[in-house]
Amino acid sequence: VMHVLEKLYYTVVEASKLTGISRPVITKMYQGGQIEGILRIGKIVGIPASWVEQYVVPDGYLSAPEAARKAGVTRSAMQKAVQAEKVDYIRRKYSRVKTFIFVNVENAKWHSWVAEAQERSSHYQKAM
Repeated sequence: VMHVLEKLYYTVVEASKLTGISRPVITKMYQGGQIEGILRIGKIVGIPASWVEQYVVPDGYLSAPEAARKAGVTRSAMQKAVQAEKVDYIRRKYSRVKTFIFVNVENAKWHSWVAEAQERSSHYQKAM
């Protein structure tokens, strides 16, 4: 389910929540001229809804680092799961250099992978 945007502009905090892009990254992007149509009112910056819409993260998806935390695994383990397509994910390219991965943490594929990862982890800990 996609979010329906109700405003013409969003604060950096709101844009961050809707897109899953951290506030510092959004700030660097607009300061670097990578987000067109910024509205400035004093110290407040408005991020255009047209930009936010392009990057809204569907419900049920978390950034790969957040998904790793939720699963109780390392970022590296999460990265391997994405590369092996053991979880469903979407890749979002924000500029020539920034690409983010968002993982679906609400479907059966995710739940079976987490159970498998935790099982491996408990075997490893017993062997130590």
